[in-house]
Amino acid sequence: MKWVLGLTPSPSGHGAIRLAGALRGEENDVLAVHVLEEKYLSELLIYSTMAEVLQNAERQAKRAMDEAGVERELSLRVTHG
Repeated sequence: MKWVLGLTPSPSGHGAIRLAGALRGEENDVLAVHVLEEKYLSELLIYSTMAEVLQNAERQAKRAMDEAGVERELSLRVTHG
């Protein structure tokens, strides 16, 4: 079964990240998705390029996944919308 997890790379999101890690197994494939909201994104683009913003968001998401102990168990995608 395939699962998609909306990732929040903050301490309040660690429970959902741990759940996704627990779901990951032989029969389950989990994709963690971190979506940058347009308002947040437009504020960041004043000071940084899109590539820098996406790289930073990916680092934050990976750090949150690592802190929750599941970085290697989940696939990650960072996007904006």
